[in-house]
Amino acid sequence: MVNTNLFEQYLNITEEQKEKLLEYADLLLQWNEKINLISRKDTDFVIERHILHSLGIGKLKIIKPGFDVLDVGTGGGLPGIPLAIVYPKTNFVLVDSIQKKIRATNDMVKKLELSNVVCMNARVETLQRKFEIVTGRAVTRLSDFYKLTHNQILKNGKFLLLKGGDLKEEIAEFESMTGLKVCVHELYKNFPLPFFETKFVLEITNKK
Repeated sequence: MVNTNLFEQYLNITEEQKEKLLEYADLLLQWNEKINLISRKDTDFVIERHILHSLGIGKLKIIKPGFDVLDVGTGGGLPGIPLAIVYPKTNFVLVDSIQKKIRATNDMVKKLELSNVVCMNARVETLQRKFEIVTGRAVTRLSDFYKLTHNQILKNGKFLLLKGGDLKEEIAEFESMTGLKVCVHELYKNFPLPFFETKFVLEITNKK
C-alpha cells in the first residue's frame, strides 16, 4: 500500500504540489508496467524510495527561481520531475540516452503540465550549454560522472547527487582526481525512516 502521508510529515509544500506529486507517482507506476523505470519490488514504496528521496535535494535549499538544472540519467524523471513540481520557477532539462525512458518521461511531463521541464534523448556530454546545478540519482562513480558532465556546469555551479552506501573510497578517489571537495549531507536527518539510514546528497561546488 503506497503511503501518501509522508508528504505531510516531511515536506512543506502546497496542496496543489502534493496532488501533482501523487499524480506523478500514479503515472510512474503505470509506465513501469510497460518499461522498467523503477524496481518492481519498490512499487508499494514509490513515495518514500523514489519521490521523497528525490526531494531530499530540496532540503539543501540551493535550488533558486530562474536557475537552470540538468538532471542526468533521469530514467523515469527522477529526481527531475519531483523537483520541478516543487520548484515551478526553476528550469529543468531531463536527459537520458535511452529513448524509451525519455518517451515515458516526456509523456508524464505533458500530462502533469509542467511548463518548466524539457526532456531530451541525448548523451549528456553532447549538450552545448551550461547549468547552475547538475543532478543525478544512483549514477555512476563520481569520477566518471564528473568526466561526463564537467563541461555542462558553470563555474561555482553545484553538483547535487543522490547516492547510498559506503562512499568513502569513491569520494577520496574523486577529491584526489579533481581537487574538488565533496560535502556529504545525511538524508536520515530530514527523513528519519529506515530506508534513508544510508542515503546521502553529495554536494560539490565546481571551482573550475
